[in-house]
Amino acid sequence: MDINAFTSMLDFNVIWLNEVESTNTVAREMINNGEAKEGLMIVANHQTHGRGQQDNRWESESGQNILCSLVLEPLFLNVSQQVWLNMAICLAVYDALAFYAKEVRIKWPNDVYISDKKVAGLLIENTVQGQQIKHTIAGVGININQSKFADERASSLSKLTNDWFDRNDVLQQILNYIKTRYNQLRLHQFDKINQDYHQVLYGKGEIKKYVADGQVFEGIITGVNEQGNLIVNVNGTNSVYMVKQISML
Repeated sequence: MDINAFTSMLDFNVIWLNEVESTNTVAREMINNGEAKEGLMIVANHQTHGRGQQDNRWESESGQNILCSLVLEPLFLNVSQQVWLNMAICLAVYDALAFYAKEVRIKWPNDVYISDKKVAGLLIENTVQGQQIKHTIAGVGININQSKFADERASSLSKLTNDWFDRNDVLQQILNYIKTRYNQLRLHQFDKINQDYHQVLYGKGEIKKYVADGQVFEGIITGVNEQGNLIVNVNGTNSVYMVKQISML
């Protein structure tokens, strides 16, 4: 089947807002009110209560970054396939950042790093109906032109490349790559998505320090399984961890 046949199926409706509590919250309210169709993207200059993975706060300087949430209706996926949706959206953000920078990697479960610094984070929320994914809200925060961070592990595209970026241009790149990756999902090209994801998985094949169950240890990431769990080899034995069960130090 020709992938181009699906190109027109995802049309974007981008709404820019100045300040919101959370773009994911706005998107959720619009879905509940019957005001959202697939392709709706809410973009804000500032979030007062931005959320990241594991209920973490997402800190962002007003007007400097990309804070957005995209509504999708991936009815062609069942619940057991949601890992591919997560990987595809992460890859789209990776693709966009790799267009501008080198040493871009995806850090499990939903962050994107450049040169060992966190530049982007995703919060993907699915609504399930039966065995299908009825709605997806893909929240994305990308540090674009911000120069100062309270967390020394965080940085921005501008700071790491010594350049300034038009947020509209970067957003357009993200939309282009989301369309490409979403088409791969429609065609059930899961092997392609899985291969691309693992090629850019941060820490894969490298000795890193982790903490799990209060214990600090060294291990090597071998991959992410079809349930979306992280596989870490510790002393020659593979252990599987869910989100919140393990952290990289």
